[in-house]
Amino acid sequence: MSQFEILVPDISAIQASRPSQLTRALWSLSGGETQVGNTRGHILLICMISALAREQIGPFYVNCGVKGVPTHSWDLVFTSPEGRVIAVSANVTLKERWKNENLAAWALKKVLPQSSAYIVLHNEDEATSIGNKIVRGEAASIDGRAQIFSPDFDQFLAILKSEHLVARDDLVDRGDNQAGLGPVVF
Repeated sequence: MSQFEILVPDISAIQASRPSQLTRALWSLSGGETQVGNTRGHILLICMISALAREQIGPFYVNCGVKGVPTHSWDLVFTSPEGRVIAVSANVTLKERWKNENLAAWALKKVLPQSSAYIVLHNEDEATSIGNKIVRGEAASIDGRAQIFSPDFDQFLAILKSEHLVARDDLVDRGDNQAGLGPVVF
């Protein structure tokens, strides 16, 4: 039994063979659909972090930017020994903010060319729409997207699991108030 399962036995008791099944169950248990405003986004991020914990993926940083990339904070930032960053935005709904995410991903790749940026969404239609924008080149700086309750989220976590992730505080910007969290290690 992992430390996470010892600390959070309710989550480990959820019958879910895939991360996407876990996130769906947690979203349902939390009443995510009935929440309003930022609360839904926070619940989505907690669901995602819970899946990362259960899959033993990390370390990572929460609500942090990347040094040299001004004015943008990602929900999750993963780093490699070589200085590669994987930046992830988690959104209940994206609407037109995908343009900001694409611009931030472009800036990230200007500073750290081997880096990548992903969007994880709650809304299935928006996930499909962003996927189409990526394919058409409208969101060319975004490397991929996943809908958090679908098999593409499982595939995204498999990508993260295949990476050699380490804590690299020298790459992460916690903001003026040092509000970012991390590295989070399970």
